[in-house]
Amino acid sequence: MRSFSSILAPALLPIALAGALVLPQAASAQAIAPIGPNAWEVLDQGLTGLDQAYLQQLDPGLWLDVRGTVWEALSAVRAARDAGAPDDICLAAQRTLVAINERQEILAPQMQGDDPGENGGLERIADDLLYVEGRLATTSLLLIEVLFELERDREGADVLSRALVQWPGDSRLHESARAWRFVLPAPEELVNQLNRRVQSLDSADTQVSGYALETIGMLHGAMGIKAYEAQDYAIAGLHFDASNQALHRSVSMPRMLADEEVLFQRADASVNAAMSFLGNAQKVWFDDRTERKLAVDSMYAAEESISNAMKLRPDHEPTLNAVLVIGEAWKDKADVNMVTNADLADSREYFRRMAERFDVATWWNNYAFWCRETGTAAQRAGDPERALALFENSHTAYERTIELEPDNSRYLNDTGLMLLDYLNRDLERAEELFHRSWKAGKAVCDNPFVEQAVFDENLSAYGDAILNLAKLALGRGEVERAKELNDELLGLSPERMDAKMLARQIDAAM
Repeated sequence: MRSFSSILAPALLPIALAGALVLPQAASAQAIAPIGPNAWEVLDQGLTGLDQAYLQQLDPGLWLDVRGTVWEALSAVRAARDAGAPDDICLAAQRTLVAINERQEILAPQMQGDDPGENGGLERIADDLLYVEGRLATTSLLLIEVLFELERDREGADVLSRALVQWPGDSRLHESARAWRFVLPAPEELVNQLNRRVQSLDSADTQVSGYALETIGMLHGAMGIKAYEAQDYAIAGLHFDASNQALHRSVSMPRMLADEEVLFQRADASVNAAMSFLGNAQKVWFDDRTERKLAVDSMYAAEESISNAMKLRPDHEPTLNAVLVIGEAWKDKADVNMVTNADLADSREYFRRMAERFDVATWWNNYAFWCRETGTAAQRAGDPERALALFENSHTAYERTIELEPDNSRYLNDTGLMLLDYLNRDLERAEELFHRSWKAGKAVCDNPFVEQAVFDENLSAYGDAILNLAKLALGRGEVERAKELNDELLGLSPERMDAKMLARQIDAAM
């Protein structure tokens, strides 16, 4: 049996029900004074108590308070009925109050960790509430919960749909739609209904529109997840895009979600859309790696979606991770064993676009790296002009990287490396960068609390810087200085083969 309500509360007092409500002994009919003509006022008190009892039963910490609230509300409703209040509303209120109490008794064993037993009691409650459905929003709310708990999902969805037609501005109904969005049998029907409501509303009725658009956004998100799980990636991406658009439209309206929550939901939708379009591209590439247009179009759609996520929350970790995943996909195209120089160029240009758009050090670094790799490929292919242009682009990107992260040992070393090994110029600048890399990396490694992975990366980075300083000294004919530096590196990392090979070169030069 599913349950929307949280069932984590102290054990209820064991009270046996035999199809009727058990009431506290302290209450009596004598407490009900003659009402006269103010039936509506008393009925309003009863309905307020009904709503309070409904909210209390959703919070296990308040379960022990429900019975008193139910009794007080029943007393007011009966008094209002005796004074001439509408029978249908009074009957709906009475049955709903009894149902709240009976539902607690049925769920109490589950709350205590015991087997809740058969669903016959809930079935009876559902039948009782169906008889009075459509009179009170709270009746429909409780009926929706019971039907979904019984896994009578189609009926629950139908009651929810009818209730949202009658009470479109009731935030509790929208909460219910969102809570059960993953089990709705046809959520697109509810989306269409809410869209029609938004389109037909007067522009001044922004509260109902705001609630509806938030619900539409979350329903699209749920449909997107289902489509993604079914590997229908293109449809999933469209649902996530629609989710983001609906939530965006709700921003200027009264709504239930806080500003930060809306941003979070929209960023998640954009990331999920990006991953869906990426999945569609990889599916195409997996079937036929030579098929480019559909896959490439999907990759550009993924890029647009992830860029939207960056605009919403640039510090959103799933977004930052997704950017890197998309970059790898441009390179691998669903088969890491078939990567070509053209694939490397695709990844390079993707990171260039993202770096220029958002100025993130990691993406400048990735663009610089792939410029260096594709430049090397051009050099091997006998195209020195193209190679030089790519090496210059790499160096420019690396310089921007260290402007953004001036204490990153790896970035500092790689910037200097471009000058030393690829451009063979500005060697004084390269030497300065190697010393900065050494200092920055050693500072990190000297921290006794640094994580092992961070320690290892910085040791490797500033070790590379020491090696490059030794190579620079050897190139200048400063053999003793080169040996001193290389010996220090071997003292730090005696297993480094590049340092061992340099040691042979230094010995040969001495």
